[in-house]
Amino acid sequence: GSYGKGGSKKLKERYLAQVVSSANPTYMHGLVLREDADVTDDHHRASDDDSFSSSSSPGRSYVGVVETSAGYTLVEVSAEERTAAISERLTSEAVACRLAAYPPADPLFYVPPSSG
Repeated sequence: GSYGKGGSKKLKERYLAQVVSSANPTYMHGLVLREDADVTDDHHRASDDDSFSSSSSPGRSYVGVVETSAGYTLVEVSAEERTAAISERLTSEAVACRLAAYPPADPLFYVPPSSG
């Protein structure tokens, strides 16, 4: 075994290397993603569908909706792609369609109109 000075056994040092969430669902094993494997160097598949690959489908974006007198502003931040997109002057229907088509990661942030 691994013993330190005086014959006492050394404790393993453990740390949190990565947080996997709906916004960042790809777990990096050995910091390697392969195109022919699902997520890691392991050869198991998360799905029987060969077209599915987490390396080609980024995680869901964090989304904020800001209501203003000019309409709605939609702010989408992709943690995995490290990008942000802002869409302004949207109708409530446009925001609803966008959220239905591309469900955001939890939580959805909403900023109501300022009173005054």
